[in-house]
This record gives sequence, structure tokens and C-alpha cells, in this order.
Amino acid sequence: MAQFARGITFLEGSTGHTAAEIHALIDNAHILPGFITDQPQATPVTSDRFGYVQSATNTLKSVTHGNLIASFPKDAAAGIYSLRRLGTAATMAAAGNDSRLRNSVSGFRFGQGAGVDRAVIAGDFKFLNNLGAGTNIDWNLGNVHYATIAVNRTFTMTNGFAGRQITIIVKLNGHTATVNGVADLVTVGSGTNWARYYLTVPVVGTIVGFRVLS
Repeated sequence: MAQFARGITFLEGSTGHTAAEIHALIDNAHILPGFITDQPQATPVTSDRFGYVQSATNTLKSVTHGNLIASFPKDAAAGIYSLRRLGTAATMAAAGNDSRLRNSVSGFRFGQGAGVDRAVIAGDFKFLNNLGAGTNIDWNLGNVHYATIAVNRTFTMTNGFAGRQITIIVKLNGHTATVNGVADLVTVGSGTNWARYYLTVPVVGTIVGFRVLS
């Protein structure tokens, strides 16, 4: 295919061409798309060169593939277009398998740290809170609180609010557990088995409906 378009077309046997016509043969000539598309394809490497017009000097220049890539802005401030390297900085891009990106789930999302997220199941809403050696039952930490006691222990409670219900499970080991509501201590019994207790707060600061479930 043709790769150049001539500036003027001469007829066979014609003579007496002017200087202007001869000049036009070069001045009006131009390259055609085939000048590029007819060439064999290859993947550029760092040292390969490309031509361009330098606007500051209005002259032809060349640039290597590596320098061309390096000339693009990268890791610019958030909201500014630029190339982004992979990384964890605020201006970097996250890889598709980055642990900060989560998989698609249907329903409420249950995060598992570095593991793959999953949809929650009914048991996930029980929000168990191990009291350990502590004495404060914080209602914001769960709706089921449990502990094994080795001495008599009095539990206090915080963050109860109207309409909330919780369950306290205590392994008494022969000791006595009490719950300090607003003013009164409620003795919940003693024994060697796990005992479960159910509390309701109809009005903030008041505990009623206290009963042994098992």
C-alpha cells in the first residue's frame, strides 16, 4: 500500500515544469496512514523511541518509551488524575486482591479480619461477651454475657436502655453472684452448674423481669 501522497502528479512525456511545481512535489507531499499501519507490530521496550513535536521549540524530538512513561504524573494528591502505583498510601491504588477490598456478599457483611467476608447467620447476632474476671456488664458489648466465678462476685451494669434485654450466664462453682441494679442487690443463687439469667430494662436505670431461665 502507498505510504506517501505525492505533492504533484506529472504526466508522462510532459516537459517545461516550473520551479513552483518542482517545489510542490516535496512541499505538498505527506505521509499516509500506511506509513504506520503497514509496519509489523511489536511491543515497545524501554529503549525504543517515539517522535514528537516539542512545543517549546517547535522542532522534532524523540523520546524513549521509558522516559515517556516516566513523564506522566504519578501518585498525585487525591482527586487529581495521575498514574497510581500499587500500595497502601492514600494516593496509591489497591490491587484487585488487596485485603482492604471485600468480596460481594448478600445480606449483612461479617468481617473476618484477613479472611474473606461472608454473610451473617442468625448465630452472629448473639454477640457473646466474655466477662472474664471483670465485674461490669456493658450492655453495648453484647446481649449475652458469661463468666466463671471462683469467689462471690457482684456485677454492675452500664449502658442499659429502655426496651433492651440481655442474658447473663454464670458458672457459680459454689459461690454467689449478685447483680447491682440501681439500689438493690439481686442474689441469683449458687451452685456448681451454669446458671442463666434474663434481665429486661423497661425504663432506663431500672431492672425488672429478672428470672432464672435454667
